[in-house]
Amino acid sequence: SIGREEFTKQNLSTAADAVSKISGTNVVDYKRPVVRGLADRYITTTVNGGVVVSKQPLLKAVDLDLFPTNVIQDIREAKVYNATLPGDFGGAAIDILTRSIPEERQMEFKLTSGLNSIDAGDRFYVSQGPALDYWGNVTFPDYRKILQLGDLDLQTNPARAGERAALWGQAVRTHDFLPKADDQQLDAGFSLYFGDSWEVGKGKLGVVYTLARDTEDRAELDGYRNNGSGGIYNYDRFTRSVDWSQMLGVGWRINDSNEVKATYFKKHIGSSEATNLYNWE
Repeated sequence: SIGREEFTKQNLSTAADAVSKISGTNVVDYKRPVVRGLADRYITTTVNGGVVVSKQPLLKAVDLDLFPTNVIQDIREAKVYNATLPGDFGGAAIDILTRSIPEERQMEFKLTSGLNSIDAGDRFYVSQGPALDYWGNVTFPDYRKILQLGDLDLQTNPARAGERAALWGQAVRTHDFLPKADDQQLDAGFSLYFGDSWEVGKGKLGVVYTLARDTEDRAELDGYRNNGSGGIYNYDRFTRSVDWSQMLGVGWRINDSNEVKATYFKKHIGSSEATNLYNWE
């Protein structure tokens, strides 16, 4: 395991940095753990004992750069199964124990930026249909307003069938199924941390809060696949993603022997993908 003392001594800023210092553990792409050579499918990650899912649907290992060490008390790694571990244990389990009562007031704000090594340039495409807003939520046109669903006579009167058909045509045209060209954006992100504590009677009340947001434009160019009939085709895939997370921890140290704490953690990932197929053979 590794704890707060080592976080400070080695200037470790995220759980990914901390886990990489544990014997037998490496980190891939600065975020995904590999324990004794076992890849992501064998790694289980928990926060205060609760299982956390990966933001990548095809990967099991969680991106540990989501968790700043400011909000972590200890990280424990188990390489041998025991009865306290999740049932899907494969080769290792990483448990992140959060802190709720900082020793002093702390505030921190960071900005990050980067560029994908595969630069699509003016070949980057995005969907013209539903779009992602700032927080990664998918936004759709207001079809109820377009179709005037509140107009009961319009919806039921056979004499107004032509009007209904025209409105449906208008609704369909709000979504263009062809992707549109766009500039590939720089990856960007920020993180915010706040922690403080107060004396309450003979005990101490503490609170910590962190918020982080990241965006990424990813391009996969000149790929090829079998078309199922003995031929092949090429494809370009473009993905624009937004992910953010927040965590709130509240703790009350009643005395030296008793402490109560609660932790809230939320993570949201939104992505929009456009694929161009060409050179069918």
